Amino acid sequence: MGKKSLLVCLLALSVGVASKDAAACAGHLYLDTQNMGFFGRTAARMVGLAPPERVFKVKHPSTTLANTGEEMEIQVSYQRPFFAKEVRLELSGSSSVQLAQDTLQLKARTGEISIRFQVTAPGYNTINLTVVGENKGEIVREHSRIYVRAKQKPTADDMQVSVR
Repeated sequence: MGKKSLLVCLLALSVGVASKDAAACAGHLYLDTQNMGFFGRTAARMVGLAPPERVFKVKHPSTTLANTGEEMEIQVSYQRPFFAKEVRLELSGSSSVQLAQDTLQLKARTGEISIRFQVTAPGYNTINLTVVGENKGEIVREHSRIYVRAKQKPTADDMQVSVR
């Protein structure tokens, strides 16, 4: 009886820990592999303490500052494997972000693209980047996010000059 109850408790605990909400924060629990050497990084990935290597490498700023109503651009550089097919960058934004394009094709093996957007309301917003493509016969999706802090553009009434 003791073994069965222990098994049921362990099963319930593993289901609770592996739920979708608990797994969403797994990115915050991984080790930073930038400070490890080749063997340490490989060992950490094999044990599961670090996320696997990304197939499509996308570099972009993690945060940016924008004024409401102004059109802005963010530069994004990318690399994709040589034999990857039909690779595209899908863009989506929060409710206050208007994007100029929703999908960009990544035809070159390496390159840099600019994402044009406009923020309509002040506050904290996001631009979600999803790279989708076929690599080694399977479809790969990788996500990243850019945080946009928008502030209200000052008007002439807001700007005061004091003369002394």
